[in-house]
Amino acid sequence: MKKLRLAFMVCSTFFVLAACGGKATTSEKDEKSGKTDVASIVINKGEYIVPDDKEVSEDEGYLALEITVKNESENSLNVSNGDISLYDENDSKVEQASVYSEDESFKLLRHDNLSADKSKTGYLVFKVDQGKQYEMHFEPQYYDVENMDKEIKDVVLKIDTADYKDTTEEPSAALTAFIDEVFLAKENEDYAAVVANNKEETAETFDEEFTKALSNFFSDYEPTTEELNQLVESFKTSNGKVAEVDQKLLSVYPTSATIQVKPKALSFDNMDDEVESLMDKYIEENKDKEYSDYKAVYVDAEKYLLENLPEVFSVASPTELDSYGDGYRIKLKKTDDKWEIDTVKSSNNNYYEYLEEAFRGGLYK
Repeated sequence: MKKLRLAFMVCSTFFVLAACGGKATTSEKDEKSGKTDVASIVINKGEYIVPDDKEVSEDEGYLALEITVKNESENSLNVSNGDISLYDENDSKVEQASVYSEDESFKLLRHDNLSADKSKTGYLVFKVDQGKQYEMHFEPQYYDVENMDKEIKDVVLKIDTADYKDTTEEPSAALTAFIDEVFLAKENEDYAAVVANNKEETAETFDEEFTKALSNFFSDYEPTTEELNQLVESFKTSNGKVAEVDQKLLSVYPTSATIQVKPKALSFDNMDDEVESLMDKYIEENKDKEYSDYKAVYVDAEKYLLENLPEVFSVASPTELDSYGDGYRIKLKKTDDKWEIDTVKSSNNNYYEYLEEAFRGGLYK
């Protein structure tokens, strides 16, 4: 016990402090809240996250607990994340993880001064062993100048890490489904459950930009819209059979995530020899044909190329497509329990635009 401060403890039973101090209680139905005469604490929710530049083993995880502290006294109360400690089953202290996030909805619990009946909410993050039991000790600083000898017992919150589901792989599942359906013409049954983006609208936008890029691929022949649409579908289908997408979770927070993507897919640059061969073949086979001018030869040659490109796609091999060398950093945000891939094109989000280009075979729109 400590004089001149409140260190309150929540445990699995209800207890009353000795006559020398105030009351400290826990809910019998919910061990994640506790209250004394001067302050209360509630663990609102918890979930596993992946902080930037943090790695864990298979059975470990970074548990983020959203905590609300309320001043139940008539005087001001100083609260700080340093007043809260976590201990494992061996009574060893688990240090709070140092976390930095640009997610504005993920606010860490920091030092503050609370007026009477006011509260503060924020997250604390701990590296824990999943499935293990812990105890959270909350000891906010409380001074009562009128009762200097007052002693107040500690209260401890029981933490069972098994109560919190690890959903940090959900953003990866969402991005996989998005790439399958939008870029690769592959059906992914998880899309509706995990992806917030409108599939039809997003795929239509990608296809429109792809057809525009493909039209620039031909110098002399002007393909029809139908021809371009068919070529786009053929490319996506062939790409879907051979493309490989390596993902690495860079960060996952309650409402945001960043994933590094390194695709290995079909590239038009790797088809130069086949394209040149088809053009030469047509010209050679039709060298005796009468043309009004030199350009007319290439118009027909490119039309022949267009007709035969699906076969080129079908036998082409994938290659690494990574303009940056460290992959494309794709941002996601959580909306109504689904993940939305950030497709807005801006100076702050050029990675997505480059990812689109990669899945167009490297064609610039």
